[in-house]
Amino acid sequence: MVSLMQDQVRCLPPELPGACLTSMQESSEQKKIIKRIFANEIRILFISPEKLQSENFQNLLKADRFPRILLACVDEAHCLSEWSHNFRPSYLKVNLTLKEKLKVPCILAMTGTATHSTKSSICEMLEIHPTTGVISGPLIRANLKLSVSVETNRETALINLLNSEPFRGLNSIIIYVMRQNQADLLASQLRVRNFQADSYHAGKSASQRKTAQTNFMTGKLRILVATIAFGLGLNKLDVRSVIHFNLPKSMENYVQEIGRSGRDGLPSYCHMFVDQEDFTKLRSLAYSDSVDEIAIRRLLFKVFPNSVKTEESREEGENMAAGRTLSRPLQLCLSMDGLEADLDIKREVIETLLSYMNMFPDPPLRMLPSTFAKCNLGFYKPPTEKLFQEFPCLETIIKQSKKTRTSYVFEPIKICEMLDISFEDLRGQLYRLQRRKEGYFELIEPSFYLELLKFPFKQDVDDEFIDSLKVELFSRSKFQELTKLMQVDQVYNIMTSIATQDHLKASYATVDETGERMGPLRIQHSEQLQKSIGQYFSESTQLIQSQAGHPPQYTPPATIQELIAGLTENDSTVLYHLQNFLAHQSEFIASARAVTRIFHGIPSPQYTTTQWCRSACWGKFVDFNFDTLMRLAQKVLLENQLKGFV
Repeated sequence: MVSLMQDQVRCLPPELPGACLTSMQESSEQKKIIKRIFANEIRILFISPEKLQSENFQNLLKADRFPRILLACVDEAHCLSEWSHNFRPSYLKVNLTLKEKLKVPCILAMTGTATHSTKSSICEMLEIHPTTGVISGPLIRANLKLSVSVETNRETALINLLNSEPFRGLNSIIIYVMRQNQADLLASQLRVRNFQADSYHAGKSASQRKTAQTNFMTGKLRILVATIAFGLGLNKLDVRSVIHFNLPKSMENYVQEIGRSGRDGLPSYCHMFVDQEDFTKLRSLAYSDSVDEIAIRRLLFKVFPNSVKTEESREEGENMAAGRTLSRPLQLCLSMDGLEADLDIKREVIETLLSYMNMFPDPPLRMLPSTFAKCNLGFYKPPTEKLFQEFPCLETIIKQSKKTRTSYVFEPIKICEMLDISFEDLRGQLYRLQRRKEGYFELIEPSFYLELLKFPFKQDVDDEFIDSLKVELFSRSKFQELTKLMQVDQVYNIMTSIATQDHLKASYATVDETGERMGPLRIQHSEQLQKSIGQYFSESTQLIQSQAGHPPQYTPPATIQELIAGLTENDSTVLYHLQNFLAHQSEFIASARAVTRIFHGIPSPQYTTTQWCRSACWGKFVDFNFDTLMRLAQKVLLENQLKGFV
């Protein structure tokens, strides 16, 4: 993302001076950019949604010298929508920032992969007219030639494909794979066979990624084997081929990735290898990131604790329950790492659930820019009475801190509440102390920073309040899960309906009047695939929206249902292994979803690959349908609980 913004700044014409603000920049560099913004020397500013909503930038917006913004352009706008293949919670709050805080009069949203449902969602969120406010172009450029095949041995098929026409003469090829280790292994196999290839993925160091990308961009590297980490904002016009070694997780991903080829208008060739194993894996991943009702309830009790520690806060809570406003909203700081480990929910999923509550019509909380749960404060010499007078926060900090050998450890938000000051005020004092070389501080434990707008204290009200939030959040989480499943089902269903059993059967032997090597069967496949993609993007979703108190529903296509049925055979064997596993582990694992992840070899914050990869059950039933396995695990867990009561 950072390199993309920097490239876009470099490509601006001299008449449009621009800059980008990122968290990777040095403080001195950011100050220079801010100074230029205040001086109206910058016409275009590139910034990520996360940076836009950061505490530092939010404070910058409050400055009187910040110029009025006349146009906001939201790139990759499909990330705004829950229907999207790449929904990001940080985008949920973009509209609030642009509309309420910046009061931007004009918003332009841009995306190349929006389905009908995604378009509607974006228009509603950004208040864009769904007909007069939308301009659409072709999904797939006419110069892209598409093909799909099912192979018994993909590695051999890939080598044969690269050695056949027209691929043997193509100079710039991207091969997309699903996993990082797969990218390294495949690139190594290609090099052994004298192909000029390298790998690119997020697991490599920044210098390794930069070297691979530079070599590919300059033509020194012919084949780049990459995960989806590569290609965002790729500005290489002469990519001649994109090959999907694995099934992409959605049609949107597929269209976005093949769109990186043939940008110069010349013929480009895109091939996909379809495999049932990929389909099963992607379906498992769609289930694994979802959240159960119990986990959501535990999160809610973390956010809205039903215990009151002081008479003052109890009185305020009772005022709120009676419909009276608080003198000051209650603030809460929750460690991101702590929540992940305690709830066994990924940080991104927790952020999504909190963002949902922030977006409710009558929100129970407001998400503030993320902060830090703890702070280490040290002094170069013992603080004097004069220093305490100049920095009023120090006395309270020292009294409320845990003393270590070299520093004081305290909770910044707790100090702010006690002194009735903002976090910005507290940090300002600490920065001033550090600039004077009287002391030093370090903020640790990145945390969600929340302002609680509702806080019922009576037990009966508390249960009703928590349950109502749990139902709504579970419904939205289920919606996300089913959307991912539907996208996987659709891409597999479309591709298998068109695929040949062997890539060589669709010959490129014929050369048409444009000079393109396109055999009759290959032309037919390309046209059929483009037609199916067009239908997918133009039709509404197959999900049935949730009714009050009920999660949404989704019925897979008949061909997918038959395939899933074949993935649930031998359930007696699976049940036997579940019973043996939980006979020894039920005290430590109480979630059916966690058990199923282990049997599918999918790590989570609590149950990591490092801890469990040596277990005989780790990844034991990767080919067994995730949902069915989870229901069997739930059955065994309930049976074990009942035995405990006897």
